[in-house]
Amino acid sequence: MNTLLARLRALAHQPRTARRDAQLLRLLTKAPEDTDWDLLSDYLRQHALIAPEKLAALPLIHQALLNHTSWREPTSGLEMIWIPSGRFLFGPLETQQRVTLPGYAIARHPVTNADWDRFTRATSYTPHDPSPSDNGYLEHRQEHTEALQRRPDHPVVNVSYIDALHYSRWAGLNLPTVALWEKAARGADGRTYPWGERAPDALLANIRSEHSVPIRQYEKTRTAYGCQDMAGNVADWCHPEALYAPDELPPPIEDVPGSDVDPYGWPSYRGGHYRSSVSQLRVHQDRAMRAERRTAWCSLRPIWLPLEPPTHTRSS
Repeated sequence: MNTLLARLRALAHQPRTARRDAQLLRLLTKAPEDTDWDLLSDYLRQHALIAPEKLAALPLIHQALLNHTSWREPTSGLEMIWIPSGRFLFGPLETQQRVTLPGYAIARHPVTNADWDRFTRATSYTPHDPSPSDNGYLEHRQEHTEALQRRPDHPVVNVSYIDALHYSRWAGLNLPTVALWEKAARGADGRTYPWGERAPDALLANIRSEHSVPIRQYEKTRTAYGCQDMAGNVADWCHPEALYAPDELPPPIEDVPGSDVDPYGWPSYRGGHYRSSVSQLRVHQDRAMRAERRTAWCSLRPIWLPLEPPTHTRSS
């Protein structure tokens, strides 16, 4: 009997608890990599072990793995890359540790202006008010309306962590923890930069410049898994580093607050941006800012999990 199927059967007959859901999640993240996909898919469907919309995406991932390609998340249209389960080196050299994560998918590129338009057309999203010292919501659109029409493939900016949560919830996605982001950027070989050990320069990545560029422009930023622009161009919002242990997964996005962001602390952002120095582009480099802040250099890169983990309690 298929080993993965046998383990799924054992869990299916257990009462639903946080422990059971956590074990099920780790098993389901191996399902797209299994050669007996049809058998597993039928069992998952018959026993309702996974939400229908999540189950619908698993065959897409399976085919992408077989064909060595990416897949499209249906709601958002984002191009997603599957990050296989396994261990990786997490953190700077002096505190580095091996962390094991289940499989998950992450957007190949940051969310673009065109992607964000799809979200706002579907939801008529009303953003929270900015602080007086911050950029306004999509401020670049108001200042450069004509230019924006020619920049649908630029990463969307001037969106806060709160805005990013709303987008991710709409798409059935989530934001990465710093560990999930770092594994996608670093790969399993512990590299310093997404592409390896070569020090970044303006020919390799969009750094030390005055503005963002379209996605796909800097092909050499490609990671071991196939993601791009994880160093330079724009940074990516992540969940606050202190909120999760490195091997913990983010819970479902439920209610998103307006300007009351005390439960979050300061969210992290990763990857540096077009104004960054070389030292800020290392994959382990973590920085943070207020959850309601909007800048011209921070975007978002959502993740997809096959099963949302049980409700999380804050790490102490």
